[in-house]
Amino acid sequence: MYLHQLGIAHLDIKEQNVVYVHGYAKLIDFGGVYDTTFNGEMTVSSTTAYNPPEMLTDCPIKKYSFGADIWALGLVIIKLLNKSNYLWSLHTPKGILEDIKQGRHLSLIPDSCSPMIKDIIVSCLAL
Repeated sequence: MYLHQLGIAHLDIKEQNVVYVHGYAKLIDFGGVYDTTFNGEMTVSSTTAYNPPEMLTDCPIKKYSFGADIWALGLVIIKLLNKSNYLWSLHTPKGILEDIKQGRHLSLIPDSCSPMIKDIIVSCLAL
């Protein structure tokens, strides 16, 4: 991803922040981007349902990375394939973490997916 080459993590990748323009998917809403080279404290605004496990913990100091964008991309692909707004049984950080521990995120991959798409999703959601 181009942003990552610049040291920037989007941190709010979700289907509402992707638009289709002239045959290309484009990412929008850069209000909460995170400069991974910045060493100070930053407030990050993201959508909880798309956060990777490390962003859902109670740890007061978090180091955000590109992995959060990759994780969210995997979830977006799952939602698009399922044509569903549903991901988690509970939309709280603890509920989402519990679903992840139980492997729910991988069980949402449709059986009808090609092996290549399954591999992409599993790679995005690797813990």
